[in-house]
Amino acid sequence: DRIFGKRDAYNQLALTDSFSIHGYAHIALSGLWGGGIDQQEVRRTQEESHTSRKVVASSSSTVLSMLNQRSRLLQFAWYDEMKTRDQGCYKCTKDGCGLDFDHAYKNNCYNINNNFKKLTIEEAREQSYWSEYAVEGSRWYSHLKGAYEKSWTKVVRTGFGTFHSNTGTFGRHPWANQDPMFYVHHASVFLVRDLALANLVKNGHAYPPLYGLDEYLTSRGVPECPGNNPTDTTVFKNLVRYKVGQEPG
Repeated sequence: DRIFGKRDAYNQLALTDSFSIHGYAHIALSGLWGGGIDQQEVRRTQEESHTSRKVVASSSSTVLSMLNQRSRLLQFAWYDEMKTRDQGCYKCTKDGCGLDFDHAYKNNCYNINNNFKKLTIEEAREQSYWSEYAVEGSRWYSHLKGAYEKSWTKVVRTGFGTFHSNTGTFGRHPWANQDPMFYVHHASVFLVRDLALANLVKNGHAYPPLYGLDEYLTSRGVPECPGNNPTDTTVFKNLVRYKVGQEPG
């Protein structure tokens, strides 16, 4: 219902690509284990401002119990996997994962060289994983901004610290396509996308081949990364679907 309620292809595709439809299986089917995930205690401090008075409350619980909360699960097992693994922030054994300090200092994981102080987005853009194509307003910019802010929050604010569990082959890894569920799951995601696009056509909101994506990006005024815009050239063929008998162009 949520995806069929979207009246444009861009927001449909953004929802399809999100944790709710595409991402959850990478956690649920891959699994999390090791490092005492069901025993390790998390102590976190919450601060609430009431006019000029600040109330500080401290509480503790296990990692596993906190993962029952959707926002905590996203921080722990989704956003914190986006760039920290790529940067080599962790080293893992069969018992779990911990911070690899050699790489952590080299790549300033979680702003460790800044005493874990939260950086502004302008400062964060100087980190190695940001790219020149991360133009504010684009999906890539939102992806990198979310990865930075929420992985930092996972370590500093929620009490998880640098603790991390192991994940299976269907996790956020370059080798996830070796998992037997990879193609089955993504086929189902593409089916949801196709049904959603067909619904746009049925209700007269958009039409193939681009379903209004070109108009959306033009009106937004901010391009996506090269190769992801309707006017870009690509080495691939037959990515744009046409109706039977429709002239290409």
